[in-house]
Amino acid sequence: MAEHRITLSGEDILATRFATSQVTETVHALRTFQRASPSPYDDWARGVAPRMSDPLLRMLVGLIPLDGFVPPWFPLPGVERPDGTSFGEVAVIVEHLRGIGTDDVEQWMAQRLPHPPEAMRPLLESSRPGELLGEALQLAWDVLVAPWWPTMLRFLEADIAWWTTVAGEAGMGAMLARLHSRVTWDGADLVVSPTRTPQRYDRTGSGLLLVPTVFNAPYAGLAAYDPHHTWLVFSTRSAGLVFDQGLDPGDDGLAALLGRTRAAVLRWTTSPRTTSEISRAASMSMGTVSEHLGVLRQAGLVSSERHGREVLYRPTRLGWQLLEANPARLG
Repeated sequence: MAEHRITLSGEDILATRFATSQVTETVHALRTFQRASPSPYDDWARGVAPRMSDPLLRMLVGLIPLDGFVPPWFPLPGVERPDGTSFGEVAVIVEHLRGIGTDDVEQWMAQRLPHPPEAMRPLLESSRPGELLGEALQLAWDVLVAPWWPTMLRFLEADIAWWTTVAGEAGMGAMLARLHSRVTWDGADLVVSPTRTPQRYDRTGSGLLLVPTVFNAPYAGLAAYDPHHTWLVFSTRSAGLVFDQGLDPGDDGLAALLGRTRAAVLRWTTSPRTTSEISRAASMSMGTVSEHLGVLRQAGLVSSERHGREVLYRPTRLGWQLLEANPARLG
């Protein structure tokens, strides 16, 4: 069984940090659109499909494989530049891409994509390929990710908060062991398995950056682009719920325990939300949502926290344990 294995030191693990990345989400959105249905992203895919015939987006689809390495022109997310901006921000990458020249494109093509698809011809024939790449990435962000980004960011931040809590209570090793079903940490190596091709690197001293993504379910992947940075992309615990139009109760043990409506309210708190936000998202009245949140809070399944004029609800540790044991089937 092929696997990606990267050796890291205990100091690297202790220096682990999290980051969100607009660029990573955009790349994985392009990959997600290419994957077969059914998936939690079907409604999203149907919505964006009419725009995917744009030549610039077709060019990017040809450039970004379903699995494996993307071109090095898309730098590591979360790494800050001297001016304090992050390479994970689309606007920063668009600016960065403008410096990509014809030689850069031809060299990478010769090594990684010697037989490019027809959709990539405009890039190969352009005298200013960097400008074309920047325009294509900006369009991909605008069409595939930007309309949902505020909601996505709340899910991602909730995920980071959850894993930070796990690391604080159980330690970094336990957190990494629970991070994703394809990820293991044996005390010396971080391993992602199975993968299409085997890779092994000793990256002691490179640190570790963890990047949760909405568009990567159910996958995870390791990357080590340079001697100074190693990063792991993994799907957020709530992957797919951003685009969900309702939960299929099916064989739902949580609904059997709490009742279908109350279980749905608990699931909507996986990203911290106010009563009114849950009401709109779940198509329930404010009174109904408030009543169920009160019961869930009394049962120790959700907690509330005031932020300015808003009160946000989120699952407690017990609430998360119930959600983990009864994953939602997305309809």
